[in-house]
Amino acid sequence: MEWQNTERNLDCRLRFVINADETWKENSLMKMEQSSMILRLLLSSLVLALALPAWAALGENTMSVQNDQVHMKGSLRSVTSQRYVMHEIRTPAGASVREYVSNSGTVFGVAWDGPGVPDLQQVLGSYFDTMKQAAASRRGHGPLVIDTPDFYFVQSGHMRSFRGSAYLPQQLPQGVDATEIK
Repeated sequence: MEWQNTERNLDCRLRFVINADETWKENSLMKMEQSSMILRLLLSSLVLALALPAWAALGENTMSVQNDQVHMKGSLRSVTSQRYVMHEIRTPAGASVREYVSNSGTVFGVAWDGPGVPDLQQVLGSYFDTMKQAAASRRGHGPLVIDTPDFYFVQSGHMRSFRGSAYLPQQLPQGVDATEIK
């Protein structure tokens, strides 16, 4: 009798171990499937993001303002003057990006300030490479200034306090002074 109880206990323990092993295998398989699904979702999102056109910006049309607002997840405020419209995007992190759009609909200037530097590739558009090359060849510290007949850029700051501006001198509307881009 005692031998049968021991055999029954052993049989129950063995079934428990087998069931636990099967449950572990099922859980592991489910986790692998979830990881695989997440990886596929991330990869498809990346492919979609790369397939979309780049954000427009400096030198582009007014549609770039809405693209920038969505990309920055910010609130938009627009101020109209006789010569241009200034669109200010405020991000949840406290940054402010101002885009100056001429009456013909072209972004001729941008300015920013806040605790971090905005995505300059997004803000500067096709002028980003010019800025990047100038920054790479620069020596020392202090503000980065690029002053050419076609493109002006300045950026300065320190941790949690950055500011800068860029504009296209050839695109400034009649009667607009570059100091207005701030």
